[in-house]
This record gives sequence, structure tokens and C-alpha cells, in this order.
Amino acid sequence: MRVSVLACLAAIGVLCSFSPIASAGTKLLVKTRTYEISGTTGVALVAAMDRNGPKHGFMT
Repeated sequence: MRVSVLACLAAIGVLCSFSPIASAGTKLLVKTRTYEISGTTGVALVAAMDRNGPKHGFMT
């Protein structure tokens, strides 16, 4: 059993080593946007950030 598991792991390792490297010409674009917030307490500042800040999918 141990030999067959090791043989399977070795076969998977060999097959993975021959897979082509993903080279899709990826480009990275970074944009920095600022926004104003105001508040006198921590809760007010967090609420202002939630209202005015960036929207990221499920985190909105």
C-alpha cells in the first residue's frame, strides 16, 4: 500500500513538472483614489469610511 501511494505521488509530481508555465502576459494596474471622511468618534469614522470608501464585491 505504501509503495503504491508513493508511486502515485511520484507520478503526479512528474506530470506536474512537465505542465507549461502560465504566461498570459499579465499586466497589473494600480489606482489610488482618496476620499474624505469626518467624525469625532471611532464609530463615526468607520461609518464615514463605509459610506465613502471603496466598494469591493461582497464586502459592501
